[in-house]
Amino acid sequence: MYNQKPLSRKEIIDLLASQGFRKDYNGTGGCIFKKINENLIEVTNPIKIKDFLIKYFKANKDKLEQFYAKADHLVDSKALELLPSLEVTYLKDTKVQGFFLFKNCLIKVSKEGFEATSLNNIEPNIKFKREISHDLFEPQKESEFERFLFLAMGKDDRRLQSLKSSIGYLLHDFYDPSERKAVIYIDEEINESGEANGGTGKSIVAMAISRMLGDAPYVINEDGRNFNPQKGFAFQQLTSETKLLIFNDTSSTFAFNRLISALTDGITVEKKYKDAFRLSGSSLPKVLITTNFLPEGDLGYTNERRRFEVEFAPYFGKERSPRGEFGHLLFEEWHNEEWNAFYCFMLDCLRLYLAKGLIHAPNINLFKKQIIRLGGMDVLIFLDGYFQALFPTGEIRACKITKGELYSKFKTTHPNSNVTNTKLPKLVKIYLDGLKIKNKEYNVGGVRGFEIMV
Repeated sequence: MYNQKPLSRKEIIDLLASQGFRKDYNGTGGCIFKKINENLIEVTNPIKIKDFLIKYFKANKDKLEQFYAKADHLVDSKALELLPSLEVTYLKDTKVQGFFLFKNCLIKVSKEGFEATSLNNIEPNIKFKREISHDLFEPQKESEFERFLFLAMGKDDRRLQSLKSSIGYLLHDFYDPSERKAVIYIDEEINESGEANGGTGKSIVAMAISRMLGDAPYVINEDGRNFNPQKGFAFQQLTSETKLLIFNDTSSTFAFNRLISALTDGITVEKKYKDAFRLSGSSLPKVLITTNFLPEGDLGYTNERRRFEVEFAPYFGKERSPRGEFGHLLFEEWHNEEWNAFYCFMLDCLRLYLAKGLIHAPNINLFKKQIIRLGGMDVLIFLDGYFQALFPTGEIRACKITKGELYSKFKTTHPNSNVTNTKLPKLVKIYLDGLKIKNKEYNVGGVRGFEIMV
């Protein structure tokens, strides 16, 4: 029987502590609240704690009425800071291993494969931040999601392996300062305005990764069209728990360089009415960008160490949807066996990354998008026509191209272009390298040009 004396903060804190609630210092000068549930430790908040207490007091009308009357006083953030501190050891990913907790087992992923451990055999002092609500078993079928990715990659196995490695990289919760890349999912196809076409499956892949890592605070989704990294409170959704930051559907003016500089060197997180704190090193999240555009800045070729692009083929789009292809919605209309195949496939993406790292596939149109970004569609059209006329059969032959002659021809057909005689050769270099045409620049007696080699 409940003690009928008035509810006090101490009584509430003692009760919550006995039920596994704790505060956890977040390394930013503040704390967050968590609940211990055997090996699983879940992030919670004052609203969820109030819900818990309402259920707990449901059998005692007097206590429930007292709680309703004083809930904001009894369970505000200041009161919850009186909870005991969380003192646990988390099982963390290492450079060569990754871990995922399912309802029936712990999966350890390495380059060799998977290893399952029964929950009964996990040490009680080892804790996890998230559990995937699924009983994992040996897959009985090929993953429908893998088939979807194969189609989205233009039915090209090399491109599929590249995409899988990028998924594995984003799933791997390990900080390696030598490999801090933003993964960029971008459309392969370009229309006449130089823009790419949406609906190719990029956001679905981002959603799949979120299914593995969880919702906020572990995965934060930002509206890429309106995000400005220099704006006040731009990163206010981030916490020290955030593992992945997704920018959805970024615009052509997305400030990629400023964003990546911040997320590489560290960022100051400002939240309204709270003290600012800094995230750096292993506390920084990985970054995924989905876009129809090549972001501004030096993204194409001069900042390679900071990005990893995957181009999506136009198999899916306005004329063909995943629902039309498979006869149902992905995720929402899957049965248990399909979910199991999905989880096993995603774990294999992590295995592939641990075994081979990020796998580069041949670029399809990235170099053309870079030319459009730097010089405009007119330059790309001119270069396509020039080199098609130079090599009409498609067979590359040894020859020399003078920069002055090339620029003269360009200005004859595009007299109003603002591309200069120093900028055009840089775009030609991007074009030749993008087509894998072996070349070198020369300067003989003041005459500059490109030598095409075979």
